[in-house]
Amino acid sequence: MLVVLGFFSVFSLKGVRLLFVTLYPLNLVLRYIVALGFSLNLRFVHLLSKDARRRVVEVMLSGRSLRELSELLGVTPAAISKYRSGATHPSDEVLGRILESASRIELEEIARVSFNDLYLGFENLIEWMLERKLLEGHVVEKLRKLVERVESDPEVRKARIVIR
Repeated sequence: MLVVLGFFSVFSLKGVRLLFVTLYPLNLVLRYIVALGFSLNLRFVHLLSKDARRRVVEVMLSGRSLRELSELLGVTPAAISKYRSGATHPSDEVLGRILESASRIELEEIARVSFNDLYLGFENLIEWMLERKLLEGHVVEKLRKLVERVESDPEVRKARIVIR
């Protein structure tokens, strides 16, 4: 059974009102909504380099076969092979599925890979801004607030106590 969702649009053309109904399969609408929610909550994934995306796939392959991973992510084994070789890279949507299905240990490694990749890019941006004297006070203030937010997290405080 095909379930559809209808969207109504009303247009006026030379004084005549026209009603348009557009029908979409419900599974496509839900997929779009999930992708939209993913993009709003996990924006960092979009910023990952191709190499980081390849390394995330490697993390997932360390605990399962190529075929198991392809089934888990809803892609072909050939796609996984291409991700692994660097011939192509997983989309944001595929990375979202990886984050949903990864174990805690895999998530910790993916977090390290992601942070290191984004840090290098951010560090490069700051160096570029410094060289051109583009670094303004509001940027430094945002950085300070971010550090304060991280340092105020109770889990971070516990980790700092253990490290000392």
